[in-house]
Amino acid sequence: FETLDMTLQEGQYRASIPAAKITDRGFDYYYAASDLAGNREQTPEMTTLSLPVVVPSPGVVGAQALSTGKNQSAYQLISFPLDLDNPAASAVLKDFGRYDTAKWRFFELASDQTYREYPGEIYSGTGYWFLTTIGSKKLSTGSGKTKTTNQAVEIPLHAKWNLIGNPFNFTLPKTNLKLQVDGEGKNLILRSFGPEGWNNPVTFPVNEIVPFAGYAVYGDLSGSGKLIVDPRMSTGTTQKASPDDVEQLMEWGVHIIAQSQNVKDGDNYFGVHHKALRGADEFDVMEPPVIADYVSFYFPQQDSEIPFCIDVRPTLQEGESWVFQVRSSIPDIIKLTFEGVEKIPEEFHIYLIDQSNRIMQDIQEQPAYTFAPLAGEKPKTFQVLVGRAEFIYAQADAFNVIPENHELAQNFPNPFNPTTSIIIGIAQADYVTLTIYNLLGEKVKNLLNNEWKTAGFHSVVWDGQDDEGFRVSSGIYIYQLDVGTKRVVRKMVLAK
Repeated sequence: FETLDMTLQEGQYRASIPAAKITDRGFDYYYAASDLAGNREQTPEMTTLSLPVVVPSPGVVGAQALSTGKNQSAYQLISFPLDLDNPAASAVLKDFGRYDTAKWRFFELASDQTYREYPGEIYSGTGYWFLTTIGSKKLSTGSGKTKTTNQAVEIPLHAKWNLIGNPFNFTLPKTNLKLQVDGEGKNLILRSFGPEGWNNPVTFPVNEIVPFAGYAVYGDLSGSGKLIVDPRMSTGTTQKASPDDVEQLMEWGVHIIAQSQNVKDGDNYFGVHHKALRGADEFDVMEPPVIADYVSFYFPQQDSEIPFCIDVRPTLQEGESWVFQVRSSIPDIIKLTFEGVEKIPEEFHIYLIDQSNRIMQDIQEQPAYTFAPLAGEKPKTFQVLVGRAEFIYAQADAFNVIPENHELAQNFPNPFNPTTSIIIGIAQADYVTLTIYNLLGEKVKNLLNNEWKTAGFHSVVWDGQDDEGFRVSSGIYIYQLDVGTKRVVRKMVLAK
C-alpha cells in the first residue's frame, strides 16, 4: 500500500487519489488516524475496503497472442477477468470476425458434460475452449469492471468436470483457492491444457491461476460444489514440482504415455502408497474430458462414474492388477510407452496383457506396445500385472497366453485404412519372419525378418507402407508367417 495524507476541509478529511494509482487490477484502501500521543486506529481493522474499477474499451488486453492451428494441439482454455458490460460473445470476440468454423471455434462445457458451440454470453470465472487459425490476435475483454478484491468470489460447480477461469485481473496462487462440496473442503487439483495436451499433474502441477487462462476442475458427483477464489489470502511463493511432491503421491509409480500421430495423452500413472485405498481417494486423479481428435488412456472404476488417469493402490504384498482402457478418434496406430519401470521393487515383475489378443508382454524387457484402435471410438481393454513371479504365473495361466501351435490370426481391422494389427501365436520360442506380398507375389514389406520371439502371442502393426516408406495402393495383399518349417498364409484388404 502507498500512504496518502488527508487534509481537513470544511470539517471533513479529504484526499485526491491520482488516476495512475487506480489500475485494472482493482482498488483496495483503508483509513488510518493517529494523534500526537502516538495512538493509532485503522478502519477496517483486519482487512481493507475495495471498489470495483470501471475499465473502458478496449478493456483488459491479454499479454500474449493466441496460438494458431487446426489440430488438437492448437486448442486452448481461455477466460476473461472482468465483469463485462456487454457479455455477448459476438461483442467480446469481435476482433475474430463473424463466427466461421473454418477460422475459429468456441465452446463451453455444459453440465451434461457435452460441448455447446458458440455460447451466447461470456462470464467472468468461466473457462472456454478456443481454437483459431487467425494469427497475431490477443484476447480483450471490452469495457467492464473489476471484482472487488476484499472478498472471495464463489464459482458454482456442476457435477463432474467444469471449466473455470481467474475472475481477478492478477495472478493468484493455488493456496487462494478452496474446493468445497456440501460445505466440506475437498482436495483441489487444477488441470491446464497446452500443445502437449493436459498437464502432467505429477511433474507439472498447476500451482497458480493467471488472467485469461482457463482450467478444468472436477466438481464431485453431487452438483453442490463450489470453488472459492479469495484474493485476500496468503500469497506465498508459488510451489514448484519436486521429487518430494512425487514421492508424497506415490512410493513408486509408472508413467504411461498413449500417442497416435501427434496427439498424446501423457498424464497417466499407476503406483502405490501405503496410505492409499483400493477405491477412490485423495491419491487418485480423475481423467479430464477430451477435445477434438484425441487418444484417451484411463483406468475405469467400479465405484466411480469418472475413470482415473492416476490410480494409486496400497503397498503390494504378492501382486496387483490394474485394468485400463484406451480409445481414440484417430484411425491410426496407438503407441503405449511405459516410463519409470525401473522404480518398481526388484522382487516384482511387470507385464502388460492385451486381453482380446491374448498377448502378454514383459514391460521390463519391452517398455512400449503398439496396436490398432477399435472402430467407432470403442475402448480397448488391457491389464497391467505387477507382482512376484508366483502371482504373475498364476495370472498368465488364467489368460492362456501360449498357443498349442504356431498361429496367424486374421488382421484387424479388415478391410483397413491405413493401419492394421496382425496377431501371431508362437508355440515355442523361435526365429520368426512375417512378410507382406501383393497378388503378383512381389514382396511389399518385411514386418519381421528372422526375429527371435518368445512363446506366446505377439502383435505386429502394418501402417500400409512398403519397405521404401511409400504408401501402397488399395487392394488385396498376402501376409505370410514363417516359423521354422511352419508356414501360414492369409489375405487382407486395404481399402482407401
